[in-house]
Amino acid sequence: YFAMVIAQLLFYTLALVGWAMRKHVHLPTLIYVPFYFCTMNLAAFFGMIRHLRQTQNVNWKKAKR
Repeated sequence: YFAMVIAQLLFYTLALVGWAMRKHVHLPTLIYVPFYFCTMNLAAFFGMIRHLRQTQNVNWKKAKR
């Protein structure tokens, strides 16, 4: 179990490093994958919260050209 805890802490640490370096043009794969995984999970979580609160608008607006 200890090795799994260390691996998970390393994964989330790499995600935090990715968040700190998000302004860079290209992140190394070792940092990008944990950062992307955590970012997408956070987006899904916040989307679910918006859905449960019924504040999510399902209508699309046409883009101005």
